[in-house]
Amino acid sequence: MRRTLMAVLASAAALVAVPGTSQAADDVGDGNLACNTTEICFRWAAGDDGRIKHFRNGANHHYVAGVHNAYVFGGTVGANDSPRKLVMDNAQQIRNRDTVCSVTLWDVDGAGRWYQYYTQPNNSVWSTVVADRNNGHSRCQEGAPVNR
Repeated sequence: MRRTLMAVLASAAALVAVPGTSQAADDVGDGNLACNTTEICFRWAAGDDGRIKHFRNGANHHYVAGVHNAYVFGGTVGANDSPRKLVMDNAQQIRNRDTVCSVTLWDVDGAGRWYQYYTQPNNSVWSTVVADRNNGHSRCQEGAPVNR
């Protein structure tokens, strides 16, 4: 009995110890359509409030939890968004409603190195500087997104 209990506890601890898997894939802000306070939002096209991707954390838009092209407008991979629009390199606007800090946009050069190209203050204004270039974003000086 004691060995069985220990095995169950060890399995549960191993599941909890896997960093960022479901948390990253399920980052949808507060789950509402509007871009609300504390969220970082990307909009597919100016004025298109039907295709907004919400985040609460920084993210690699191309690769998360072992899945390539993981973030799409309207949810994560497998969402009923036809035709599916990827967030990576398809967002035209960003709105930073983070109440604490700025958000930095990142892109990747031809050699696969991350570089920072824009920082959006937490002023809640839709900015068109994204210009369909966004392989990831970070908040509060986190540094470049991680490929994991």
